[in-house]
Amino acid sequence: DGMLTPVASHAIPAGQGFIGLSIFLGLGGGSLTIYTYVELAVLLLALITLVGFYEHVKPLVFLVPSIVLFFASRSFGSYLITLIPAALIAAATIERIQVMRLKIRWRFTTVGAAVLLLTGLLAYNIMTPRPLNIAIVSVHTTGELQTIDEITISITNNLNSYLNPVFTIQEAGTTTAAWHIASGGPDVGPNGSTIMTITAPNFYAMPGIGGGFQVVAYTDQPATVSVSPVFRPQQIHLGLIPVAINSLIPLNQTTVVKTQLLDEFDRPVKKSGVQVYMSQIVYNQYSTQIGLATISTSNGNSNYWVNIENEHRGMTPVIGYTNSQGVATFYIRGGVVVPEPTYFEANLVNGANGYPYGYSEILPIRFTGPQ
Repeated sequence: DGMLTPVASHAIPAGQGFIGLSIFLGLGGGSLTIYTYVELAVLLLALITLVGFYEHVKPLVFLVPSIVLFFASRSFGSYLITLIPAALIAAATIERIQVMRLKIRWRFTTVGAAVLLLTGLLAYNIMTPRPLNIAIVSVHTTGELQTIDEITISITNNLNSYLNPVFTIQEAGTTTAAWHIASGGPDVGPNGSTIMTITAPNFYAMPGIGGGFQVVAYTDQPATVSVSPVFRPQQIHLGLIPVAINSLIPLNQTTVVKTQLLDEFDRPVKKSGVQVYMSQIVYNQYSTQIGLATISTSNGNSNYWVNIENEHRGMTPVIGYTNSQGVATFYIRGGVVVPEPTYFEANLVNGANGYPYGYSEILPIRFTGPQ
């Protein structure tokens, strides 16, 4: 227990310390055991420094566990934060005492040897390549929930032995529960490649469709960690104009709703010919229902609306195309009067993998009887 818990608990590597080079940047990771050796080397260096230079480093004694655990395979910022109050109190209340001093030469020689040992272990750790090369091939989304529940990955084993990886998702510095292997596993043959499909164990393990996540693979024999490149789908999304409609809309009145392509900083993107999908749905207190409004990309005369309402009332989604300004225009008429508003939302669809993304805000419209 105590300071050695992150080492002895056999937990998965995680945190914001030195392990971040492997789990975030993909450097090293071929041997998690090396992280244990690095941690022990740092502990040895800290003890030697305390013995040789105690009168100078005495105020830092309470921070030694945090410094040591920074290099562990499981290292969190909380390890440092929880010890800061104790370190401040110690620094403010210390008294100088006479201690037996080693000769200066032996002090610096011993510390220097420990530093060289630590440097060698750190270099070896970074240079030991991860055993698995992982690439995200495609994703399956939950649609309007805007999460990913299934991922297809390509895996290459760089070792001469079978590996049985366990997969998780890493997003915003957090690691999810282990994902299930739906197909293609569980082993990866020596120097072999395979395609696997993994599925989320629960809703909280699903990353957002906005991207910025990695697939992480852990193996126990040998103890390693491998990560995929960061998955970043297109950052273009949609905004609606208007963003809200506050008045009641008669059934025979046409409402114009425009969508604007926006980048990740909500700046307009001027690109023509992009498909935009406009959908409708009704949420009541107990369930969802298909909306009965008519959505069109053209605004014709009254005869046009009579014909299209007979054929396309309740159709969802309806596809429009952006003009040179990145704007797609939709014309909406209510179908029947219902107690609840009809909710409209636009999205884009990835051309290569076919998953929806770039959802707009939701626009409720409450329809009333014709004027």
